[in-house]
Formats: sequence, structure tokens, C-alpha cells
Amino acid sequence: MPRVTLGLPTHERHEYLEAAIESCLAQDFDDYELLICLDGTRSPETLAIVERAADADARVRVARHERNRGIAAAINTIVREARGELIALTGDDDLCARDRLTRQVAVFDRHPDTGVVHGDAEIIDSAGRVTGEWRSRDFSRHGLVRSLFREHNFIVDPSTMRHRRVHEALGPVDEGLPWEDFAFHVRAARRFRYRHCGGAPVVRYRRHGGNASLEGDPRELELVETVLWRALDEYDLEELVPELDWPVLDRREGERRALLVLADAFERRGLPLPGLAARVRERAAAIPAPARTRTPATGARPRRIVMTSFGFDDP
Repeated sequence: MPRVTLGLPTHERHEYLEAAIESCLAQDFDDYELLICLDGTRSPETLAIVERAADADARVRVARHERNRGIAAAINTIVREARGELIALTGDDDLCARDRLTRQVAVFDRHPDTGVVHGDAEIIDSAGRVTGEWRSRDFSRHGLVRSLFREHNFIVDPSTMRHRRVHEALGPVDEGLPWEDFAFHVRAARRFRYRHCGGAPVVRYRRHGGNASLEGDPRELELVETVLWRALDEYDLEELVPELDWPVLDRREGERRALLVLADAFERRGLPLPGLAARVRERAAAIPAPARTRTPATGARPRRIVMTSFGFDDP
């Protein structure tokens, strides 16, 4: 079996597809297959490009959806059909650096506990001209969780290579979501170690008018809010707000405070989420306040803290 499956989902994107496939087949790493998922594709141009690639190179395999089911369903199909233990993803309008697979597999070899390897991207326009960079960085497990919830999603998803065991542990991605990447990272970050592949960008990420996801798209705001709201029931609040002094707090009071911390963070996030912040504050307000202990004799609250001091010869 190949060590790596390089998965490429596509629907109707023949303008850039041939270049994307060529970049996949030009890798300097040998032990891999290219699995293309035709997601309800009907375009003769797209079908011809994929058929030529499959006829010319035995490493190319094709999976098909009879109708367009969306990117999440295409990712599920790629994971299900993949033969490699490592599954790398790329877009049908993006380009892989020639040494992408070599460098990312090396990270898995150096750190066998790794669940996901990600890297940086060079941003290009429709003509292939470089217009910027998309930088990520290395995160601890807790650091990545904090970033996804409170700051921004810095993971360059078309750069990710995922170990099969991550998908086996999490199960299929939700095909009701327009994009799978953010939901996947929020779920995976809780259980698996992400590592950044340093050095030069591993992909060239193409931005153009036909991107499935664009900054400012209202669907992105709705997706992020939906995913994070669901995640509040999957995560323990101690994981999300570890800075509270949980051992000495009443559990309900700790949960109320943690939700308020998160609500404030959602409003200040790189992609602000005021609607989610309001829902989380309502959830916090619904938590009953802890009962206050009173001494039966006087009704006064008992003293709970003893302040002590000590010193040496220190006038």
C-alpha cells in the first residue's frame, strides 16, 4: 500500500485542475497515490483532464459521486477510499510544492505521536502571480485549542496531512456543513498533536472569484458559530478556560465564569462572533448561583481565609 494518499476533491474547476494535478504528480516523494474525487462532475473539460491523468499515471485513482454532495462529503469519500496511512489534502485550484510530501512525512517520522502536520502557503491569483503569504505556526495542544476558540483559525487547511487514526477516531465529518476544515480541527485539536512543517510554504493557495470560501462570506460566520456552539458540549470548560482556579471554585460558579470569559473572547476574535457571544452569555445566566453557607447561630458568613505572614531580620 502507498504510505501517503494525496486527496484532491473537485466539482467543476477545469480552469486550474490540470495544473493542480501536475503539481501533485511532480512530487519528489515516491510512495504515494493521487486520489481524485469527482463530486458530481458533468463538465466534459473536467472529466477529460481527470481521464487523461488516470490513463497516463498508474498512481492516479478516481472516486465518483453521481451528484454534487459538497466538499465535506468529498473528504469523507477520500478518507474512506484512501489506501495510505497518511492522508494529505489539496484544492483543485491550488498547487503543491514539489517537496511537500517529503517534508511532511519527515515530521511524522521524527514525531510518531503526531496527528496532523500543517504548513504555510504562498497566495497566488488566478494567473499564478504571488500576492501574499498565509503563515501558520507550531502550537501546543492547549495552544491550538485556545487559538481556534478565542483567536482565529491559523491552520492552512490545503496544507494538512492527517494520520488515518485521526479520522478513524473522529468518524466522518458532518456533511451538512458547507466546509469540513474548521469542524475537523476543532474536534481533532482536543485529542491529537498538530505539528507545523517549517521552512518554505508547502502549497500555493489560489485566491480568485470562484473560491468555495471567501473572507467575509456570511456562511463562514454561520459555520464558525455553529461549530463552536456544538463544541461547548463536547469540551470540558476546564479545557477551554484553564486559567480559572477550578479546584477552589464551586463547579457551577466556575462554569458560569468560564462561559463569560469565552463570550468576551468570541467578541474579540479575529472573526468576531457577537451572535455566539450573546448565546453563551444567556447560557451563563441560566446557571443557578451557588448557595452561600451561613452559620446557624448568627446568620453571618463564616470567615474562610486566614492571612499569615512571617519574616526574618528585615526592619
